[in-house]
Amino acid sequence: MGFMDGPPLATSADLEAYLQRDIPTEQAEVSLRIASAVVRGFTGQQITFVAGDTMVLEGGGSVVVLPQRPVVVDVDNPIEVVELAEYGGGNLDGTDGVTYTRFQDQLQRYCGTWSPRVQVTYSHGYATVPGDVLAAVLDIAGRSLTNPSGLRSVTIDDYSRTYASETFGGASLSEANKLTLANYRRPVSTTRLS
Repeated sequence: MGFMDGPPLATSADLEAYLQRDIPTEQAEVSLRIASAVVRGFTGQQITFVAGDTMVLEGGGSVVVLPQRPVVVDVDNPIEVVELAEYGGGNLDGTDGVTYTRFQDQLQRYCGTWSPRVQVTYSHGYATVPGDVLAAVLDIAGRSLTNPSGLRSVTIDDYSRTYASETFGGASLSEANKLTLANYRRPVSTTRLS
């Protein structure tokens, strides 16, 4: 599953309550899917809980950073780490507390370096969408419904309507949304420790 996939981060009922009006279900669902994709694209995070996600990550240093957060590790959600062999060698299973230690989203190798490619299967995300993420999704979806064309004003005969600048851009992030979501962003790059 790509990080842009997944269920909408809010419901049609949430959007109707936010806008304080009835919205056709299909229109609400499309707006919420688009707003959710915008949030996921900006943060680089799935946000919603995903169990047992397998990915191959770049190794070669003493630290491997798991890209999706928060990392969920418990009895029902174990983490499995396999160093992938190069040139026909055997794969090596990693064991937390033996070959590496996990600190939040980082796997620190006890000695030496990770092989160039490390396969990790782990669970990540939130069981319930955090309130600030929900607020950003509803704001984006609400703006796209209120002013889908991103118009500044509309005049038809003697009727005129001017939109607030906050409603420009349809399904896009406002500066306030970017500030709200900044803590959820996936790091752009990582530092490799040797």
